[in-house]
Amino acid sequence: MILPWFFLTFRNGKKHEKEKTRHIPILFLTTLSGRKKFDFKDYESGPIDYLYDPIDPIVLRSKVNIFTELYIQKKLLNKQNALLEQKEQELRKVKIQLEDSNRKLENFSSYDSLTALPNLRRFKELVDLDWRRSIRTGRR
Repeated sequence: MILPWFFLTFRNGKKHEKEKTRHIPILFLTTLSGRKKFDFKDYESGPIDYLYDPIDPIVLRSKVNIFTELYIQKKLLNKQNALLEQKEQELRKVKIQLEDSNRKLENFSSYDSLTALPNLRRFKELVDLDWRRSIRTGRR
């Protein structure tokens, strides 16, 4: 976490333009009198907040704790997402293997192992297929 002390506001989020440092929270400590409204562009560039002089230690500690907790949660979420993607890839591989095994089993159960001719089960499938085709085309 970065806690810079600024006399002027830092505008347009230029501090977080680089993706590498975008995740680093910045809590601006400023001496600007009065609560000047800041441009929302600052907030779009990454985790940013402002504290005004005089700095209340309780508020500062609370904001630092919140940013720290958010950072830890984000790291955990990224880790869980990576693990989820890995598991998803593993499941895709297993699915492909299962589909291949099912095709082999279907083929094995449809043909006679000695003659390599379609067995009764396959014969019924072929007759049903041909029957549906003839109904669809009107040729019986």
